[in-house]
Amino acid sequence: MINLLQIKGKHNLVIKAIASEPLGKDRVRICIKRVSLCGSDYKLFEGLYGAPETYPVIFGHEWSGVVTETGDGVKDLATGDHVTGDCSLYCGVCENCKHDKNLCENIKKAGITSDGYARSEVVADARYIYKAPESISFKALALAEPFAVAYRAIAGLLNEKKGLSDKNILIIGCGAIGMAAYLLLRYKWQKMKIDVFDVDDRRVEFLGSITGDILNVFKPENCGNNDYASLYSKKKYDMVFEMAGNAGALDEALNAVKPGGKIVTIGIYGKIEADMGLITLKKITLYGSIGGTGAFEEVIEFLKDFGNVAEKIVTHEYLYTDADKAFMIQDDSGAPAVKRQLIFEE
Repeated sequence: MINLLQIKGKHNLVIKAIASEPLGKDRVRICIKRVSLCGSDYKLFEGLYGAPETYPVIFGHEWSGVVTETGDGVKDLATGDHVTGDCSLYCGVCENCKHDKNLCENIKKAGITSDGYARSEVVADARYIYKAPESISFKALALAEPFAVAYRAIAGLLNEKKGLSDKNILIIGCGAIGMAAYLLLRYKWQKMKIDVFDVDDRRVEFLGSITGDILNVFKPENCGNNDYASLYSKKKYDMVFEMAGNAGALDEALNAVKPGGKIVTIGIYGKIEADMGLITLKKITLYGSIGGTGAFEEVIEFLKDFGNVAEKIVTHEYLYTDADKAFMIQDDSGAPAVKRQLIFEE
């Protein structure tokens, strides 16, 4: 028997025990160690998820585990391998998959539209699974998916031949994805000066404590007024990464970016009000980015070197039997809730 966590509807989280699944030729059996909670998990629990979803669903798409059995057709994974895997369950054969598997015409999302990894054991298709060095802790490895999302958001804007040394960069939103973006820019791309902004000052302070950096905090009031002089002369940033996913943050990004600058968003806004005229007035390029498929190998290499730093964004840890506490957004600890993890097996 395996234990699983299922969201059946708004504020309806249950623990169930079911029989193990049969293996299958091209599949692997995995003992789950840790599952990180994502903003989408909270929104599913609150009944507020703004994109396609399915209830009931075993949530969880940020995870780490160990392979315990492999099917006869599996060649690149073996019993004992430490692994993590995709949220985007792509078909691999459609036209979209040739360019970006996160946009697959037949896509399912693990833990959102298809059962995910919040269970003690999973049987998964091997093509969605990535092997990692044992030197990466399970705590850090369960962050591979959000770091892969941040990685793709960054890489989508970059011409690596030119580098980032002459670019002014702003990250809006110091949640888990924003912090992941900061750490990737700081350590992977060796960008030493990155401005940040978050409505919760504790998150900015926490990020600074992780890296030891003295962070330069963006001040919206310094952007100037809506005359042409301030539109074109008082804007500082070549690239803005909008990682908060709300209308106010998008407005700040549109105001802060330079004429001819670039903004990338990872949030799912729904219908919002924002000063979209600035896109035309400042010739802004606005990009959306979704999913981490295509960046797991790079992120695993990053975690091999910097996993000890990355795992510091995990601010709260719970046994999976206490998952109901993990879904309480507010707590009495006083610490900023950046990333929470459920422990299935130490």
